[in-house]
This record gives sequence, structure tokens and C-alpha cells, in this order.
Amino acid sequence: MKPWVVALLIGAIALFSFFVFPGHTYLQQDTQIYVPILERQWSGALAGDPVAEQQHVSFTLYDELTNALRRLTRLPLRNVLEGEQIVFRALGVWGVFLIAAGLGLNPPSALAIAAFAAIGAGLPGPEVLAVEYEPTPRAFAVPLVLLSTGFVVQGRYWIGGFAAAAAVLLHPPATWPLWVALAAAGLVNRRVLVAFVPLVAATLALLIVAGFEGASARQHLFARLSPAQESLQRVRTTYDYVSTWWGERIRRYALVGAAGLLAALRFRTRREAFVLLTVFIATGFASLPVSYALLEQAKLAIGPQVQPARALVYLVVISSVASACAASLALRARKWIDAVCWLIVCALLPFSNPRPVLIETADLAALAQWAHSHPGTYAFPESGRSRAPGWFRAVALQPVYVDWKEGGQVNYLPGFGEEWWQRWQATMHNLLVPERYRALGISYVALPRAEWPGRAPVFHNDSWTLYEVQSK
Repeated sequence: MKPWVVALLIGAIALFSFFVFPGHTYLQQDTQIYVPILERQWSGALAGDPVAEQQHVSFTLYDELTNALRRLTRLPLRNVLEGEQIVFRALGVWGVFLIAAGLGLNPPSALAIAAFAAIGAGLPGPEVLAVEYEPTPRAFAVPLVLLSTGFVVQGRYWIGGFAAAAAVLLHPPATWPLWVALAAAGLVNRRVLVAFVPLVAATLALLIVAGFEGASARQHLFARLSPAQESLQRVRTTYDYVSTWWGERIRRYALVGAAGLLAALRFRTRREAFVLLTVFIATGFASLPVSYALLEQAKLAIGPQVQPARALVYLVVISSVASACAASLALRARKWIDAVCWLIVCALLPFSNPRPVLIETADLAALAQWAHSHPGTYAFPESGRSRAPGWFRAVALQPVYVDWKEGGQVNYLPGFGEEWWQRWQATMHNLLVPERYRALGISYVALPRAEWPGRAPVFHNDSWTLYEVQSK
């Protein structure tokens, strides 16, 4: 199969993955956090909004890359982010293709396995996706880790190191299993260790840049969590505490990892590839006790910031790829019983993708459009844990006093966590008290299909009623 045909098919798989299945979303999940940060950097919007002002992107070049592309292309932010998302998905597909080809599969079979991996999977517990729906730093870094692995399996160590370096620059926490896997492969073949040259250089560069930005001082990477911080994180970011969920799900991950290791044994003659596969799987499983030790025993702030348990994504992806490769080789060798067994394993391995419940509605869009030309701080005191306020913030480009989604950042910045909790308590337990809202600096209060007795709305539709706090 000619290289240009392979490239076209990889692009087709990425486009199918983006537009059809598993698909993509925007401003439904973590882009509700990153878009306000990017808009703040771009135009100075959202002054006074803690999400936009207390940024946690010092240890990534995600924002610099996106802003540079926005200047270069002059496209809207959404188009730039989604364009990046398609490109990085294609790089991930290419990485799986290279892994499968390096395990001895022919190009058509390797492409089929890459398409299988592009289906993605949801990982209950750490609450992460194998193929992320949204254009976030993790969504860009994980495909680069797979690409780096593919190059190393192919014996292209330098370029594998550069792919790993790019992943570090975009989202360092997603790369630590790769460091372990490359180090283990280096024990088998010292030539693999050259991949560490660009990897270490990128890490040092990122640390220097972050140091100039004062990130280490703000994020307190090596501090211990105070009882108040731990209590707040247990309320808002429960998924970081593996003891709260691993009892229910540990057996499933253990079975997935065991299947992956059995499949990897089929390739033990390919020493580097075998080491990479097995170490990725083992590291994914080992991330559970590592997370428990760092966060729940040592109570180190770096634990919830790195979120080690999310390395389970590699256990699932690599196990699925190894099992699919074993099935393909069994089919080619006409070992029908083996082939059927591995095909059954492939069918059972992936966790189902949770389908996102889209929150964008015509009424919410109309509210955001009105607010875009009416500056002020908006509050949504009766929205509870709804993601509607976060969507509104990013579209209207007006500060939102507090919402549940933004609280997911309490594990990064202690000051932000304290402020978020104070704001949440102040608005969610003092409903519809004008004097209280005025004292908090809130300009408008948005209520879902509710009336504020004695006050006239400044905007309303079938879903939302908006009141100006100062008006009578």
C-alpha cells in the first residue's frame, strides 16, 4: 500500500472519528474552562472572572499554540481549536497504525486496528476518555504519546523523542507513563534512550517558562494539602480519590490489563515493542496505588494536579490494540479458535463511550447574545450543578460569579479553590436577596423559568428570566 494511500485513509479515519463517531463537542466539558482563559489572553475579556483570571496553563504551551494559530489564520477560536483537534486525532490514528505495523501486521490490518482504536472508550472512575470529545491539552497530548510509541516500535527513536517532547509541552501529566516505558525499553536496547534527549530538553524548557510565569509559586506542586483543601477536593473532585471508586471497578481494569498482557506475550520476540506494551499496561494499573499514596496517604498537592490514575487510559488503549493485533495475526495464520477468542476479547474490552448531553439551546443562546452587549457580572443561583452557566460565560464573554463546572479547578490553585467555595456558599444558600447580590458585585441574576416577586425582568424567554439586581 502506497504511503499517500495510507495517509489518506488515516485522515479519513480521523474525520469519521470527529464528525460521526465518537464525535466531538464544544463548550460542554473542559473547554468551558479553557475557552475563557484563551479569550482573556486574546482580548482582555472576562475581567473579574476567577476562571479567566486565575489561569492554570503555565505548564503547557496549549494556549501559546492556539493563540499563534489564531493570529496566523485569523479564524474564530472554535475553528482553530477544532482544527487542532482533527489534526491531533489523525496523529493518534497514525501512532496506532505504526504500533500495529511494528508488531508485524500488513498496512490494511494495521489501518483496521487504528480505526478500532479511534472508537475510543470512557473510563469510569478517573472520568477520562480514550478519545476526548473536546479540544483540550489532554486531547492533544495522548495522541502524541501514541505517535511517539509508534515511532519507537518502528525503530525511529529520534522522531519518537520529538513526538514525546511535543506531548510534554502540551500536557505533561499525560506523558509520565511514556517516560517509564521508554526507560524500560532502553534497558533492552540502549539506542531507545536517545528519545530522552528532546524529551528532557522540552521538559526543561517548559519548567523555565513556567518559572518565569511564577507557576510553581501559585500551584504549590510540592506542598501538602491542608485539611480544608482536602475536604474541598473530596467534595468537588472526588474522582481524584481512587479509594472512592476502585473497589467497584478494579476487577474490570484488572481483566482488561490481563487480556492486554496475554496479547502482548504474542509479540515477545519483538523485544522493544513487547517491553513498551507491557510497561504501558503495568504502569496504567500501578497508577492506582501511586495515586493513593501521593494524594490520600502523603497528601501532596502534586497528586491531584498530575492525576496519576488517568494513566489507566493507556492500559485500556494498549490492551485493546494488542488484543486486536493478536486477533488479526491469528486470522492470517488461520488459527480459527485463537482468532475467535481474541475477537471476543476485542468486543468486550472497550468501555462504552458516555454520550454527552448537550446543553446548548436556542433560549440559552438568546440569553448569551443579549448579555454579550450588556456588561456585568452574571449569577445563576438556581442552576445548581448545571453546565449552562459555563457555556454562557464562554459565549457571552461576560463574567459568571460562580458555577459548578469551574470548581473542577480546585485541585490546581489553592486560592482559587477557597474563593470558589466561598462564592458557591454565598449564592447557593442566599437565594433572591437583592442586597446580598449587590454586596457581592453581581449585576444580573438569571433564573430558569422562575419569577422574582416584585421585580421586572430585563430579558426573558421560555427557559430563562433575567433580572438586573439594581432595578426594582
